[in-house]
Amino acid sequence: MVDDLRSADPHPADPHLAELRAAAQALRRELAGYRGDPADLRAAEEGLDAVDAHLLAGEPDGARLRGALLLLVGALGSVSALSGPVGDVRRAIDRITGKG
Repeated sequence: MVDDLRSADPHPADPHLAELRAAAQALRRELAGYRGDPADLRAAEEGLDAVDAHLLAGEPDGARLRGALLLLVGALGSVSALSGPVGDVRRAIDRITGKG
């Protein structure tokens, strides 16, 4: 997990990145209480770690963010309890990549 993301905001002026950061953190909090398939949880954590890494890197790469989103949706897309937080991450990525 990328702990630096929680303590530093390298792009405080970009509202789209702030939205994605908040959505990813909210999903991570929801995952902490989810008792699903451990393999799905690991895949979801990998997707969130990838999002965190892209946020810390500076200009996030749209294709890579969408790849991280695919990991998340593949792992959690059928979990109705997490559909809201997953949807928030998707919408934030869509705004950054110009799809939303």
